[in-house]
Amino acid sequence: MSDIKKLFRAAAEGNVAQLKSLMASAQSLVDSLVDENGWTALHEAAYEGQLKTVQFLAEIGPVNVRDNLGRTPMHSAVARDNHAVMSLLRNHGANNAGFADL
Repeated sequence: MSDIKKLFRAAAEGNVAQLKSLMASAQSLVDSLVDENGWTALHEAAYEGQLKTVQFLAEIGPVNVRDNLGRTPMHSAVARDNHAVMSLLRNHGANNAGFADL
């Protein structure tokens, strides 16, 4: 399995320990790797509602990163109506992604 697939699986499953392990071997892994849609691990974690993983990734990388369609991790959280993730992302400087009432 490629590093990006491992990274995204760890993010989707909320496995912060695995994320830290992967990052120890490649410091730029989280910021530089995206999937075929332009998603980062933070997009994936936000979509899956993995609060601890979102917290970890938001502390170490950009929160307003955009995918190939211009969507941010905030869009991922909104798509799943996950208010806890939306709040956490806002607390780390995420914009409201064009949604006025977040």
